Amino acid sequence: RIRGTNMISGVIEGFYGRPWTQQQRIDLTQLLNQNGLNTYMYAPKDDDKHRAYWSVPYDQSELSMLENLVTNAKLNNTKFVYSLAPGLGVRHSSEQDLQLAKDKLSQLINIGCNDFAILWDDIHPNLIGEDANKFQSVAEAQSYFTNELYEFVIHNTSEESIFLLCPTVYCNIMEPEHEGYLDILGNTLDKNIYVLWTGYDIITKEIKIENLERIIGKIQRKPVIWDNYFANDYDQRRLYMGPLLGRSNEVKHYISGLLINPNNEYETNFVPITTLGEWISDDQYDPYEAELKAIQKWLPYFETSKDDVVLTEKDIQLIIHFLYGPYHNGKLADNYKSQMKSLLAANPTHFQYLQSLIDLANESSKSIIDIFNRLAYIKNRELFYSLSGYLWGIKEEAFLYTQYIEHCLNGESGRFFSPYHNKGTYRGGFLSELLELFKQNEDGSLISDVTSSEFKIIPYEDKYENDLLEICLKTGDNGADGSHLFPNFPKIIGQRWVGPYLEHEKNFAFMLQDDIGICGYVLGCLDTKTLYKTMVEDYFPKVSAFYDTATPSEALTKDEIEYIDMIKKPSLFYPYSLARFSSHLHIDLLERAQGRGLGTVMLSQLLMALESAGSDGIFLECSSVNHRAIRFYEKFGFFELARNNDDNTPVTTTEQREAPHTLVMGKTFM
Repeated sequence: RIRGTNMISGVIEGFYGRPWTQQQRIDLTQLLNQNGLNTYMYAPKDDDKHRAYWSVPYDQSELSMLENLVTNAKLNNTKFVYSLAPGLGVRHSSEQDLQLAKDKLSQLINIGCNDFAILWDDIHPNLIGEDANKFQSVAEAQSYFTNELYEFVIHNTSEESIFLLCPTVYCNIMEPEHEGYLDILGNTLDKNIYVLWTGYDIITKEIKIENLERIIGKIQRKPVIWDNYFANDYDQRRLYMGPLLGRSNEVKHYISGLLINPNNEYETNFVPITTLGEWISDDQYDPYEAELKAIQKWLPYFETSKDDVVLTEKDIQLIIHFLYGPYHNGKLADNYKSQMKSLLAANPTHFQYLQSLIDLANESSKSIIDIFNRLAYIKNRELFYSLSGYLWGIKEEAFLYTQYIEHCLNGESGRFFSPYHNKGTYRGGFLSELLELFKQNEDGSLISDVTSSEFKIIPYEDKYENDLLEICLKTGDNGADGSHLFPNFPKIIGQRWVGPYLEHEKNFAFMLQDDIGICGYVLGCLDTKTLYKTMVEDYFPKVSAFYDTATPSEALTKDEIEYIDMIKKPSLFYPYSLARFSSHLHIDLLERAQGRGLGTVMLSQLLMALESAGSDGIFLECSSVNHRAIRFYEKFGFFELARNNDDNTPVTTTEQREAPHTLVMGKTFM
């Protein structure tokens, strides 16, 4: 069917995001021809007339651009396959929709295009209306529509055509959602139509023979692989510039072709395309030898504008190894990572005894920075722009390691800070914060610090009352253990700050539990005025009875005396100025649960519960010297409302402000 080989091979422009330019597509057909590849499939997801507005005809200027691509493809012995994706809104049984699709394909036939694909991927199809009456399944409906278009094309083109279909189920992991889909498709689709398949997964690590044998049995033909191995549209922080991996030479006997859907950044695809050509033509394909050959061919693209600035094959290989593939780093990247891990594992005070390791790590880091700086001089600016954003982050990490080495060699003690890597601007942004919430294990499973087996948030139960009183004590000295402050009455601080919530506001009490036990809590009150009234009239009188026969004051600590007085003569702070902050909260975590982001999640859960229950705002009290807590609350939008002395009188003087006192902070729900 196609020149020189029975294997369809080349590139699909099938990604989401900015489509390639006209010049890039013309360059592509030349590159395909140079590497013995024969097919360019036009399928950019965000060409709106390919997918979103598939039934809308191209205007004359758009047709001229497409005709130019068809012509250049033919000049380079390349099949230009035009793809139409009608799955968004098509009525399979509608003669009108079918005619709209035929009219669209006619536009391409009239400019010399003979080869087509119909794509049903990335949709959620349902049979409704007349479709549900005419067809028994989605697969049958798609086969009917595609078969009709295939018959139309072969009767209206002068050359033998290739015609492909991308199914809705295009990999193994999608099969459970659409039971029987592939079997019906295989039975009802014209046997001359190729079926595209990505493998076991959307981005398949290794294409296995047993998987191909299974799919051949279902679709009743050898598939054409739509290979997403190099696609980066799903993660625009990464590029994949290494050789084709995980596709053995034996795979070629079980497929009708392989088309790679590569990086969005066209200029970065040289090695993937070149090594695909090697894989197609060489039955002894070795990816690492193919990589070196491709680098030799790519080297002229890195010519610089300065005679004294040169990029070598080794430099380009290092760049490729840092931006290698979805499942593998290049060997040089792994070597660098190992150096850095060894460096960080070493005791900084022993750096003077590790000179060879220091020298190697320093040299490697500075080499990365130097390559980036030289790359800025290449004449091919589009190639530079495509690479620079991805390499910048790696360069910044290399610079950070040089700063760390300098810090240690200078014998500086204490924590390491880099003045060039500030929190917020370095590794910052909303995406970075989201990425921290989930961690991925080696087996691919996803866990979070909060929902892992180590920690979980559970509603309060009465049997845990003593645990919560104990936590209040263990965090009672401005977040540190307060046991020494309450040696005679260890429960009294909890009875003041925790007990009222547990007795009267259980719906807004949540606990943090790990394998050892309860290690934190967050407690809320929906209506402060009501709770305070209950505390004064009911809760404190019951508790104070225990302290009526308390140990003589001379045997008590200052804090115990103050808390007994708080309970016997309660003075609760809730002035009129807090009227729009009807709720309040209290939160504490033991040391083993701190620094993990758990407090953030617990407080978020309470705030959502209070807002859902109708709270208009919330306030809290904390010590003015508990700076860590203050910063924590500020992240949630809390702001200072008042500062009070121990007797709840306002802080007014500078002397009072500098002394420890109670800080009142608030947040409104908008």
